[in-house]
Amino acid sequence: MEITSGWSGHVSRETGDEATVHFRPPRRRYTPPSALMTLSRFAPMIDMSFLLLIFFMTTTRFAKPEGLLTSEMPKYAGGSGSGPAVPLPESPIIIRLTPMGPGPEDYAIRIDGFGQAPTRIDGLSEFLRGVQQRPGFDRKTPVIIMAHDEIRWDQVVKCWNAVLVAGCENVAFATP
Repeated sequence: MEITSGWSGHVSRETGDEATVHFRPPRRRYTPPSALMTLSRFAPMIDMSFLLLIFFMTTTRFAKPEGLLTSEMPKYAGGSGSGPAVPLPESPIIIRLTPMGPGPEDYAIRIDGFGQAPTRIDGLSEFLRGVQQRPGFDRKTPVIIMAHDEIRWDQVVKCWNAVLVAGCENVAFATP
């Protein structure tokens, strides 16, 4: 008895009634790879190439070569003084209130950077008006009041009032 199917194979008879069938799959026909299959193998490599290209383009610094400094000269004669005035940098006026003795009226005023400063609150507003007339100082110059812990609050408030009477607009408090 021979058994055949779509598969090719051969039947061998052994010593009994039973037949052993040996199957082998049919040979596949060779089909050349399509262009789409070939391109799909390169797609990950192309993606990686573009990612690396974008990465290097975005992380590269485009520095100017040395020796090329762009600058513009002023349109006025700087030495003759015919141009606009250059503002001086603002430096704050620091007023320090320190205790001088055991009494509530025993205090001293010291103003950093000014040698002939008043030592009492009475002359502080006149002194600050004079400072506002100097170059680099005006009404908007910061005034910082630093009071020691042992100074009474009424002295600190009197100092603050004297600064406001002088016309200072930018007043702040700080710890010594």
